[in-house]
Amino acid sequence: MLKGNNILLRPLKVSDLNFLFEVENNTDNWKYGTENKQYTKEELKNYIANAKQDIATAGQFRFVIDLEDTPIGFIDLFDYTTNSAGVGVIIAKNYRRRGFAKEAL
Repeated sequence: MLKGNNILLRPLKVSDLNFLFEVENNTDNWKYGTENKQYTKEELKNYIANAKQDIATAGQFRFVIDLEDTPIGFIDLFDYTTNSAGVGVIIAKNYRRRGFAKEAL
């Protein structure tokens, strides 16, 4: 876990399923990423179960951006190599424009 002034970055856990489902299946968010597909809860349960894989093996890692025990977004490291990784951030709409993405970075 990584703690900032206001937020905590932590690994995904089973209790994040509903939030993950909401964010991943919100078509308004699709313009920010490359995946434009609806996921079932079963698919996302499997994703969470495998989310603890080493970044070198999986090629990606997702942190939950947590504010006072409430998940408000995700920060992803993807396309990992030994030299670099891409970064993606999504914040739930009602928490945007408050500096949480900047703090997560």
